[in-house]
Amino acid sequence: MRVMKDSGVEWIGEIPVSWNIRKLFHLLCIIGSGTTPKRNEKYYDGNIPWLNTGDLNDSYITKASKHISHVALEKYSVLKMYKSGSIIIAMYGATIGKIGIATFDFTTNQACCVMNCSNELNNHFLFYVLTACNSYLLFSARGSGQPNINQDIVKSIRVPLPQYKEQQRIAAYLDTRCAKIDTMISQEQAVIEKLKEYKQALITRAVTKGLNPDVPMKDSGVDWIGEIPAAWDVVRLKYLSKIERGGSPRPIEEYLTDDANGYNWIKIGDALKGNKYINETKQKIRKEGLRKSCLVHKGDLILSNSMSFGQPYIMNIDGCIHDGWLMFACISRIDKMFLYYFLISSFCMIQFTLAVTGGVVQNLNIEKVKNTVIFIPPVIEQLAIIKYLDDRCAIIDATVSKKQMLIDKLTEYKKSLIYEVVTGKKEV
Repeated sequence: MRVMKDSGVEWIGEIPVSWNIRKLFHLLCIIGSGTTPKRNEKYYDGNIPWLNTGDLNDSYITKASKHISHVALEKYSVLKMYKSGSIIIAMYGATIGKIGIATFDFTTNQACCVMNCSNELNNHFLFYVLTACNSYLLFSARGSGQPNINQDIVKSIRVPLPQYKEQQRIAAYLDTRCAKIDTMISQEQAVIEKLKEYKQALITRAVTKGLNPDVPMKDSGVDWIGEIPAAWDVVRLKYLSKIERGGSPRPIEEYLTDDANGYNWIKIGDALKGNKYINETKQKIRKEGLRKSCLVHKGDLILSNSMSFGQPYIMNIDGCIHDGWLMFACISRIDKMFLYYFLISSFCMIQFTLAVTGGVVQNLNIEKVKNTVIFIPPVIEQLAIIKYLDDRCAIIDATVSKKQMLIDKLTEYKKSLIYEVVTGKKEV
């Protein structure tokens, strides 16, 4: 059994007595960043890999999403070329703390911190050390609006330092073990994607073709759908429901409250994609905000019309929706649950996709939603389709949940393995 000693670093804990602790600053020969060239065609028509934080995947980076030209390199002196094997960490933004190790020469933007080690520290070993201390890095992030990790924080990290050959051995061991775990995770994720595709196809077929393949059919009037059951009607959504847009009291900060009696403030982030219901919100607003918003009740059907547009949800709570939501009221001729399933069908999503407006943030125009084509079976058939889809989707969702739980366990095991090995608690 290894003889251990206290490292004096909280996130590391004990390390083998033969290991040292050093500040990362003293073990780097290169630490730098880059920039984002202005939107100019001549800057982005080259073949030089330009990494941004979206390319970081906590693993080996095998391709860059964007490339720049030599003209950009000549124009911007802060654009440096970094060697294959360099370590990159995202310093701010949605991917803050994400890490990667490049497998090609590259340049990068200003949100990436690039490192290369001196002859005392192995780059691959450092990659796994930074993976192990990721939570510490995020805790050290500064700023309220958009927390960030700067180069000073990175340089000040104290890291475990075994002999160089042991670092190489540890990195090789973790490469092998993590690759096996990643393969298992990828296999489970592939199964989940297949199940989701099957569920989507199941829903789309049920709400456009029905459950009985032997019923008489008629032309739907939609070329890419073809025939529908003869007893079904083709109606635009505006004739089945009153559709209202939410509202946002502004500035919203003046209406937010911690009062338990406040009204739930329903944001897009409160709705988890793939979930049928909205069960809770992170924020509440004061009663005064009601005049500038739209009140919805438990059981109401709402639809996102911005960001992840076209996603329907059923309310499990009362609350207020902002202008990124649409609400369906006074629904007639169609069961609410059948409408829910129709709205998540591929047939409906294609219509929404064709209808969206906007550049970076795409939005569904309320008038175009009102003109969405809906197929309406007789009420008895609607109820049969609802029961069929409830039963079948519940089985699929349960299987997906089990697969996701396995992925979560594998992910946690991988994190634990990396931590145990790079801190010397597990000998390899």
